[in-house]
Amino acid sequence: MTTSIPYEQLDFGRFETRFLRVADSIDDLSKPANFNLLTASLNDPPRYNALSYFWGDVSKTEAIEVDGVLVDVSQSLVEALRNSGMQPGELVWADAICINQTDLYEKANQVRSMGIIYSKAARTIAWLGKSGGCSENALSFLKTFRKTSDSISLTDAFRLHRRPIPITYGLQDIIMRPYWERVWIIQEISKSTNLAILCGESQLDLDELLEVSHHLEDLPERNRDIMSAIAKFHSQEQRGTVDTPRMSLLEALLESRHHRATDPRDKIYALLGLTSDGDDIVPSPSYTNSVESIFENLTAAILATTRPTNLLLLAGWAPLRLKFPHASPWAVDWADLGDSLPPWMVSELPLERQVPSGIELPIRDSKIRSKGKYIGTIEQIEDYPSGSKAKVSSARRLDSHEAAVVMAGLRNNLVNAASSTEFLEGTSSDYLSRGLARMLRDAMTGHRSEKYNFDATVDILERLGSLVKGRFRFDQWGEGYDIHVRASLASKSDFGASSRQWEDILTKIDNLLEFGNRLATIHDGFVIIVGSKARVGDKVYRVNHSSLPVILRENPNGELFIVGEACLGVNEDLRGWTPAKDWLRSPGCILERVPSSRTIILDLGKCTPE
Repeated sequence: MTTSIPYEQLDFGRFETRFLRVADSIDDLSKPANFNLLTASLNDPPRYNALSYFWGDVSKTEAIEVDGVLVDVSQSLVEALRNSGMQPGELVWADAICINQTDLYEKANQVRSMGIIYSKAARTIAWLGKSGGCSENALSFLKTFRKTSDSISLTDAFRLHRRPIPITYGLQDIIMRPYWERVWIIQEISKSTNLAILCGESQLDLDELLEVSHHLEDLPERNRDIMSAIAKFHSQEQRGTVDTPRMSLLEALLESRHHRATDPRDKIYALLGLTSDGDDIVPSPSYTNSVESIFENLTAAILATTRPTNLLLLAGWAPLRLKFPHASPWAVDWADLGDSLPPWMVSELPLERQVPSGIELPIRDSKIRSKGKYIGTIEQIEDYPSGSKAKVSSARRLDSHEAAVVMAGLRNNLVNAASSTEFLEGTSSDYLSRGLARMLRDAMTGHRSEKYNFDATVDILERLGSLVKGRFRFDQWGEGYDIHVRASLASKSDFGASSRQWEDILTKIDNLLEFGNRLATIHDGFVIIVGSKARVGDKVYRVNHSSLPVILRENPNGELFIVGEACLGVNEDLRGWTPAKDWLRSPGCILERVPSSRTIILDLGKCTPE
């Protein structure tokens, strides 16, 4: 019969915690593993190990003996303890036992000490689980590589191996294990000075696993992001923060967005010891306050210390109201970022950590006063795929000079938007204009005129061609320009070169048209990308405390509320959108003369409109 451990109260003033002492051999599976519980101060702790493991299914339990009492704990914890290699007399810290999980006050106190616990441990034992199947191939490969690592890199060793497929499956098995998804392991790994990663009887090297995850093909992007986040946190803690400051709490929450926690509050608490401002924003963790109040208070605290409108864009993608209907509309669901955020939101956040001039805090009556620069008004939004294909007027009546000007403007617009200005260096700008014009005409007629990947570009070309500039759609401007210059620009080789470049540019832009995004134009037919909530007449602003251009809508009182973000271009790593401040300085930007900043009032009560 099992019972609960009769815990004694810890002295938090002395920074006390508990340790398990191995009483006798824990390898004997015929009897429960036997431990004694002792208390010590972290100010001068004894030599001990710290355990890092995945809790697993807590309904599957097994008994261990603690101070003569049989206690049910998770099977995964017992497995980790039995495979740790610890001998009688050794001490180990394991959260499920060393923290009284039923005492919420003690639990809140102890989680603040987790960084100290793992940094002071003589060794941290990270248990991934038992090996078997494909993982054995990977473990054997990594063990062999370690003996030859002086002469070949891990990537080359993997590429040159005679049986790479079983190794690939094995590495995927190891990297995709649920252990890596647990948010607490980020701190446990990052703080440890002596880390032993165990999978079955094999010990793994963290740096090798992180390198493999970066180069391993067919690894899901989510798992790659999880390992990348661990690498960033580990590098930050192990190399110190002299040259590179610690992440802010907001940065850390975004980096760890794919990690999970049984208690949603731990998505925040697990990161406090890894951030530059965590102690200021969340001075006292609490397991008695509700998830709703903690998430809303955190959002309000970050609103008061960083760039609020970016945070409101974040709230539009992960609104707390979806789970808690009475939450404020600007509150973020911090536990749901991984499944909600598009890549450009992650790329353009983290944010600057200083509140810029022009913002007035605190928030009063859900209103915030700030400074913003008006960029333009949305004049049209594509109605794809139901847009009309009827011509506005005959393209043959187009003025050749005007058509050339329109195509040159569209060419520069798209090239800058795709961060592809280097293409202009290798190909005549006239041939780039003609190539785009010919491809727009092909999409309109449905027939490819030259050799290029028509199927890969026809969709984005049809969407682009449906937008109107002046009296004509862009595909008509393209048709007219192609008719007028066909004789003077007759080289097929030059057209082929430009069409291949346009395949790349248009593919980049097409990749931005996800999550319901649509093409739109602001003044003078300048093409941008907007979200599904944008309407004709909405204003695009560069707001002081937002890195992305912001779409604003005016209410009857003349106040503005946030509709979403606008894309004016893709950044160099092709994952995020060009920040507004960089785009306004980009070469060839036709909106270089942006008016001076003016004071705007943002209504936070409507930051996520229907």
